[in-house]
Amino acid sequence: MERISRSICVDHRQLALTYRQLVDAADDDELTRYQNQLTWQLARHVVGEEVVLFPALDQHLRDGDAAGDRHQHRTHRVLCADPSASLVP
Repeated sequence: MERISRSICVDHRQLALTYRQLVDAADDDELTRYQNQLTWQLARHVVGEEVVLFPALDQHLRDGDAAGDRHQHRTHRVLCADPSASLVP
């Protein structure tokens, strides 16, 4: 479980860095590049959590302990799927 935790932390740091690069983009070309990069990183991260993290939590925690995280995760996934949502402040 420690390896999973470490991987998630690395992903979160990378997502934060890419988001910062997106916000600080100097031109439309950079903006598009970082939007695409963040989209792919986020998609990979979300799938990883669904396929690896949540099943591991279900296996190692009491019934229902991971339910809140799973619900929050699904809510974020739905919000991210909204094409009118913007990641740029």
